[in-house]
Parts: sequence; C-alpha cells; structure tokens
Amino acid sequence: MVALFPSVKPASAGEHFVAPNGKPSGDGSIGDPWDLQTALNQPPAVQPGDTIWVRKGTYSAGMAGFTSKLKGTEAQPIIVRNYPGERATIDGLTSPMTLNVTGSYTWYWGLEIMTSCATRVTATPVCAFGVGTYGAGNKFINLVVHDTLQGFSGYNAAPDNEFYGNLSYYNGIVSPDRNHGHGMYFQNISGTKTVSDNIVGDNADEGIQIYGSGNATLVNFIVTGNTIYNNGSWPSPHYQYNLIVAGGQARKNIRVESNYSYYPAGTNMGGYGGQFGQYTMGEDIAVTNNVLADGYMPLNFTNQTGPVTFTGNTIVAAPDALRIVTLDLTAAEHPLSSYAWDHNTYYDQSPWHFYRGTALDASGNFSGINQTFAGWATDTKFDAHSTYKTTAPTGVWVYVRPNKYEAKRANITIFNWDLLPEVLVDLSGVLKPGDHYIIQDAENFYGPPVASGVYLGKRVSIRMKGLVKATPIGFAPPAHTAPQFGIFVLLPEARAKE
Repeated sequence: MVALFPSVKPASAGEHFVAPNGKPSGDGSIGDPWDLQTALNQPPAVQPGDTIWVRKGTYSAGMAGFTSKLKGTEAQPIIVRNYPGERATIDGLTSPMTLNVTGSYTWYWGLEIMTSCATRVTATPVCAFGVGTYGAGNKFINLVVHDTLQGFSGYNAAPDNEFYGNLSYYNGIVSPDRNHGHGMYFQNISGTKTVSDNIVGDNADEGIQIYGSGNATLVNFIVTGNTIYNNGSWPSPHYQYNLIVAGGQARKNIRVESNYSYYPAGTNMGGYGGQFGQYTMGEDIAVTNNVLADGYMPLNFTNQTGPVTFTGNTIVAAPDALRIVTLDLTAAEHPLSSYAWDHNTYYDQSPWHFYRGTALDASGNFSGINQTFAGWATDTKFDAHSTYKTTAPTGVWVYVRPNKYEAKRANITIFNWDLLPEVLVDLSGVLKPGDHYIIQDAENFYGPPVASGVYLGKRVSIRMKGLVKATPIGFAPPAHTAPQFGIFVLLPEARAKE
C-alpha cells in the first residue's frame, strides 16, 4: 500500500487553496483562497507537482459547469483534493457537465460530484453530467459521483486515464423510451484506460459500459477489483447490465479481473452480470477470477473471435434465472480452439443451464441449443477442471481490497449466502492494532457508520440487517441489497467527517 501522497509529489511542491467564498483576486493561500474555477484555470502560481486543496462546502457550477485546464506532467501531476477531514461538494445543477476535464496529468481526489437538479423524468436531459475527461494522464481517485446525468464519461481524447476507488450511484434519468445514464461510460483508442476498485451501483441504466457503435474504438482496458450491483434499480427494478464490453469497430486487448457483480434473483426484473461482446467482432479478452452472481443471466459471451481466456470465475444462477451461461459462436467465425475456458465454479439452479449459439441468420441473430453441463463440456471441450453444482451457494464470501492511494482505506464486498445478521471480516491486511476506524455502507456513504472502533487485531463485525439506503434526488430509494449482499468502505476515523 502506498503512502498518502505518492512519491511523484516532490517535497518542495506548492500548496494552494480554494473555498466556496474564494475570489478570482485571491492569492490562493489558506487565508485568501481562490474560487474553484480560478484555480482550475491554472494561475501562474500553480505548477506541476502542486496540490490544490478544496475546502468544505458546496461549489455551484452555474450555467457553464466547471472546466479544468490544469496541466501537470507524468512525473509531477497536479493534485486537486478535498482538504483533510472536510466534505467538498461540486454541484453541477443544470450545466452541461459538472466537472469537464480538458487538461492533462492531474489527479482529482476525494471530491463529491453531484447535481441537485430534480428534473429526472424527462424526454430531454436537463441535469448536468458528472465527470467528463478529454485529456491524457488524468486520474480520478476516491471520488463520490451521484445523481448526475451520467457518472463518468471518458473517450478517445483521454488516453492513459485511471478511475480508481470511486463511488458512482444514482446517476441517470427516466425517459419515455427507457432509462438513460450509466455509472461509467468509456471508449479508448490509444494508451490504456484503467478502471479499478470502483463501487458502481443503482444507476438508471448500466453500471460500467465499455461500448460504442461500429465507428467507436474499444482497445486497451484494464478492469479490475470493481464491485458492480443492481444497475437499473429505480424508479422500479428493470435491471440492465452491471458490466458490458461490446460494440466498436475495434475491440481488443481487454482484461477483466477480480470484479464482483450482484443482482437479486428474479427473471421478472432482468439483470445481466457480465456481457462480453455484442454486435461487432471482438478479439482478445481475458476474464479471470470474477464473481458474477444472480439476475436474469449472469454471463453472456457473444461475437468474440479470440483469443479468449475465461478462468477462475465463479458464476451463480438462481432457480428463476433463464440460464447460467450464454455463449454465441459459430465454428467458422469463432473457433473453439481460440478459447481457454476452464477452472471455473458454477452454482446453477437455472432451467436452461448453458446455451450455445451455433448459427447466424440473415439479421445477425444467433440460434442454437440449450445444454446440461455435461453436454456443454463434451461439446465445447471447456471446463474439464471446473466445479459444477446444482445447488445455491452457502457460507459467506468476503473480499477486502486495500486502497492503493490511501492508507487504512479499503473496499469490502460481502456475499452473505447464509443471510447472517452480522459478518466477521478480517482487516489485518489493512489495519494494525490500535488503529481507529469507521466502516461506511457504500449504499449510504454519507450516512452513519455501520461499525467503528479501535482495531484489536481480531475480526471486525459488520452488520448486514437493518441497513438504510441513501435516497436518490427525486425518487424513493430502491431496496437495499443486504442482507444477502453488502458493500462497505473502511476508512481511518480521521476521515469520517469528509
């Protein structure tokens, strides 16, 4: 785990301050701060390697939104961060974009990005988008983005961007045709986009969407350690995709590893855990060590020529799921020999089990056959060393992922199949005896802690029943995923007031 400030920040770097009552005429000191837009314009005093501290309060975007022109360097990025212990909120209102990043090599860290705009049932979008990035080398770290038109948007103009440790929820609108707005939407043509350790759930449409038309480019993605849940949950459940990688005229060099997807059981509400490929032909993709649990269809592979690696994954399908796996491939266009598919674990109570699409009609739709696991394994030569069960999972699966930018911070994802009222969690990889900590429910991040105390070197109890979900602007809150599933953020006690 790295230190609070990574080593790229030199000891001599400057510090500057902004505040809700700051002025363009300020000098950027703590006693005479700038307003936010002045700081984002990069006054001459702001140099690569500097930090801009954002003091507590709400920054209203006005009609134009905030645009960041800050330019650091790869070795000395500029850091824009909430002041320690303070909650800094940027309200996009009805502007086009709450935070529009056109500069480069700048890290945006610990801020709350939202819009108080309440016009969320409309044919024409009114409220602001969340964060849009259009420059190289930017990082978005531990932000909380909610109730915007779309959480994060990153396109070809933003190579080598990283999205790490963010919470993205309740983004989107309800239109007459369907819900619109995702937690994260990405395309990429050069460099690599890294999407890691984010918590993305309860967005109006989809969770993490790496997607585009036949003119788009989807290359060089690393998608690791994200927890993605219940996207499409409001105003009533019409669940969509938690994670989708599809479309594009080029789709290749994609790694999806150690992500956790959850929908409640129930085909009447939909829900796709992982959709890999669709509409156009994709090339190499590696999907390893993920958990894709429940919903209408936990896993779907379509239009992937390979090489494809699918290993170490755990897939769960309840009795009212349609099936556990859909794989659409023809022998000519999608040779089985290009797939390495083994060492997976399946909990399958679905009626149709495995589907193998084998032929395309004139409209590009697949037809094929439903198979048992034995038939699937014989037909495809996949899963020779995998585990297959026709029962529901039991026990408790706990995943703790330390935050690489902040000491004593971690994401905790819990699959509580036994529906225990409390779950004991080992935090020894994050905390040391004597550390003060709090644990926040990611579905109510700014609410009261679900646990707090002094770490004694023993497992910590996290409550899984009676949890209260945050309320989206303009709607009643959807159902909490607990007690079967919970997502929590461990923080040092000193960070509690942020």
